[in-house]
Amino acid sequence: MKPVFRANLYFLIVLLLEIIGPYFLKTPLTSVNLDVGQVLVVVHIILFIIPAILYVFITKSSIKKTFRFNKITLKEGLLSVVVGFLAQPIIIFFSIISSFFFENDVAKFVESMGNVPYWMMLLIIAVTPAITEEITIRGVILSGYNNKKRITTALITGLMFGMFHLNAQQFLYATVLGALFAYMVRITNSIFVSMICHFTINGIQVTMQKLISTFIKVSKPEEYSLVTLPLSDKLNMVAISGFIAVIFTALIVIVITWMEKISKARGVEDSYETEQYETLRIGTGVESTLVLNHERTINIPFIVSIVVYIAYMAITLSFFKS
Repeated sequence: MKPVFRANLYFLIVLLLEIIGPYFLKTPLTSVNLDVGQVLVVVHIILFIIPAILYVFITKSSIKKTFRFNKITLKEGLLSVVVGFLAQPIIIFFSIISSFFFENDVAKFVESMGNVPYWMMLLIIAVTPAITEEITIRGVILSGYNNKKRITTALITGLMFGMFHLNAQQFLYATVLGALFAYMVRITNSIFVSMICHFTINGIQVTMQKLISTFIKVSKPEEYSLVTLPLSDKLNMVAISGFIAVIFTALIVIVITWMEKISKARGVEDSYETEQYETLRIGTGVESTLVLNHERTINIPFIVSIVVYIAYMAITLSFFKS
């Protein structure tokens, strides 16, 4: 099985597990007196970590190569944190656009956990996804795109990350972040940069939401929604947040360029270049690698994943509207 096809098939399987799994896991997990947060952590482990372990076992893949468990420098780690902070205005911009059409279910969920200790919220919303989601998308799936160029890989896996959240309001900014994370992992050849950045972003979101819920009490669920705002207000919000997002995007480009220079200085090469070089050096596998380089990224599993996602979103949105 070719690597991209295998990666896309894995994503489809995980997506289906993510949709169906909670219906079977909710009852047995709540029956052992686990609260909502603990259930979420256990569900993440069952749906994302266990399949990743099975993938490595079945395919006999290298754990280090698949998950890119490679060391990074202190500078690269700190720059990952910086990117996490700089990404906030971009997240806000895309979140505002999405909120014009969809309810902010994430804010409602965090608000519902108002009685949960702050450290526990960090564990549930920041630490857990930074491990489980990264191992799935920037680990298993990204490894299938080693023979593809960075931009192509970032765009495709970014789209997968957007679908992966199964939330219409999160889709746009999750897609952008997914592309950013994938690019960071490719230039450093380490999953740790995306884990750190992912944790930073989610940690900031949790902290902000915790502060808001503490000092600003939202009495009605409708107050989370921007759907009913007048068009003029929507356009003003988009213009202002968009202008700020452009500035911070430029800053992220500068930081990412700096990160890439640091990585190159310590001898890191992109997998696309490395694998081609190794094939040319050994000489006997040229034809095989050329075939892999021309393998289609848009294949049946990928298309089916999109169809499944759209169908699930349509059903979910129509259900909540009714």
